Amino acid sequence: MSNYIFSDESKSFVKRASKETRGKLTNRKNIRTRPIEADNRSEIGHWEADVVIGTKARSAVLVTLVDRKSGYLLVGKANSKSENDVGATLLSMYERTPIPWYTITFDNGKEFACHQKIEELCNTVAYFADPYSSWQRGTNENTNGLLRQYFPKGQSMEDVLLKYISKIENKLNNRPRKRYGFYSPIELINNIDISAA
Repeated sequence: MSNYIFSDESKSFVKRASKETRGKLTNRKNIRTRPIEADNRSEIGHWEADVVIGTKARSAVLVTLVDRKSGYLLVGKANSKSENDVGATLLSMYERTPIPWYTITFDNGKEFACHQKIEELCNTVAYFADPYSSWQRGTNENTNGLLRQYFPKGQSMEDVLLKYISKIENKLNNRPRKRYGFYSPIELINNIDISAA
């Protein structure tokens, strides 16, 4: 059972009154059990997630989600790397996504201990990469590299405006990619014929 529950009143995750289980990724599903459609990138809607840290672990972070097939990127800002803040940010990202969330593959960071609540609220199934295997989420890692052009390591995320984050997200989603035949992620998700190829 998650140590957090979703509060309809505050539209966020609220700490449960129970014993401490912080940092435990309970009921995690291994990446090896992920559906074939996610592994072979045969359909849109299978995501990889991560956080991009600013100056300190206890300060604001960026939360990133990248669709494995199209490279479509969602970026949100969380007040901290806590599972509560990251979970609330993921929920806000889900509310504005143009494509489904069939699966999400996370790394083993404690910030993703909210995965069961995200599964329930976002109609998705969460999987976890093997420890120390960032290559298993290579789409997200590579996209975070592109994001670092605009948010370099050591830059504080505290004062980064959501408007600016949205601008960079839009810029990267409209950027043609060699690996996608020089189509942009936005073209892929908006054109069934292209994305089915």
